Amino acid sequence: MARGKYDDPDAPGQVTHFQALATAVSGTVGLGNHCRCRSSGFSWWCGRNILDDRLWMLGMSSKFVECTLGVKYRNILPDGRVFGGPMNYLRYGLEKRNLKGLGKVLAGLFAVLAVGASFGGEICFRPINLFEQLSGQFPALQGNGFWFGIITAILVGVVIIGGINSIAKVTGKVVSHYGVHLYSSCLNGNHY
Repeated sequence: MARGKYDDPDAPGQVTHFQALATAVSGTVGLGNHCRCRSSGFSWWCGRNILDDRLWMLGMSSKFVECTLGVKYRNILPDGRVFGGPMNYLRYGLEKRNLKGLGKVLAGLFAVLAVGASFGGEICFRPINLFEQLSGQFPALQGNGFWFGIITAILVGVVIIGGINSIAKVTGKVVSHYGVHLYSSCLNGNHY
């Protein structure tokens, strides 16, 4: 998939298989790694790594199921645009099991909770964590958190306003480099 072996230029959708995978992975793995790095400095429990491994397997398994259901219950419009995700598979998947009302309620609940989670994780946690990590490496950033936040917001805004094509191009590059970085860190004995 990463090399484009299975890409069909006539397939419906705006992005390649790899870009879709990278976009899905970037929204999941990033925040989890940031949380783990921040909390690992405060951890004293030696069994924590065993628990982390179990939670990692559970999280990645649920992500796999989420992506699979997202593809199964996606809608492809005549112009090639694709719509999918939890709102679709909750609504239409449960409709096939004669639970249409429950599916609509859960889809709506997911949408509301996703907006709430974006404020806590995406808007608050990631920029603060990024600033703390980078200001420790680059002393010129210390004391300039406000401007760092403004510049980060502008850069993220440019990517998001560009739509899924722009997001997929950026995540396709960033996730590839991030994966190489994590893999090489493990080989060097540095636990990220």
